[in-house]
Amino acid sequence: MGYCPPAGPIPSKEIEEVYHCVTTDQLEDMYRQFREMYDVDETVTNEHMRFCAQLPVAFDEVIRKYDIHAFGFYW
Repeated sequence: MGYCPPAGPIPSKEIEEVYHCVTTDQLEDMYRQFREMYDVDETVTNEHMRFCAQLPVAFDEVIRKYDIHAFGFYW
């Protein structure tokens, strides 16, 4: 059996730490994915989308680390 993290929320501090470690290559990949999946207006620059790209990259890293099969958050 693989690692099973304790039940309960993942500390937001961990997500924040991963958020600040997102690489330029990871951001570029997420920008590309956004532009392929959504009708992003051509006036929207990558810098406009930086937060919107950086956060899901961080979530993806944490989800992979803990082998999470369902993930939700609220703002």
